[in-house]
Amino acid sequence: MSDSTASQILETLMKNLQELVSTKSIVGEPIQAGKATILPIMKVTLGFGAGGGTASDKVATQGGGGGGGVSITPVGFLVVEDGKTMMITPGHSKWDWIAESVPELWEKFSKFREKSKAARKSDTDSKDAEPTSEA
Repeated sequence: MSDSTASQILETLMKNLQELVSTKSIVGEPIQAGKATILPIMKVTLGFGAGGGTASDKVATQGGGGGGGVSITPVGFLVVEDGKTMMITPGHSKWDWIAESVPELWEKFSKFREKSKAARKSDTDSKDAEPTSEA
């Protein structure tokens, strides 16, 4: 088997696999559902192999071959709605939801805390500004 034949097999194999696997294979086409946009997220596993042979002095033999495979598995959905993004995964448990919600919950808690501080400060400032009567 000549080097050019093995090279051609690998080149053809890689070209065909590249056509199968693209960014659209990983992040699917957006789906509109009301106000929400849903993007399917996939895990792509790729494998390929190639082999070759040579001719011996006494027997004119050649051999060669190649093959490849792709596995595309859904891992979740990215949901975008009203400027907020959430990842939903199959087999989603309440613990997964809690872990994924921590950043959003922390942000809400921080905003609430800042509003509480501001309200206390304005309440204190207004009490200080009230005139006191001396009798």
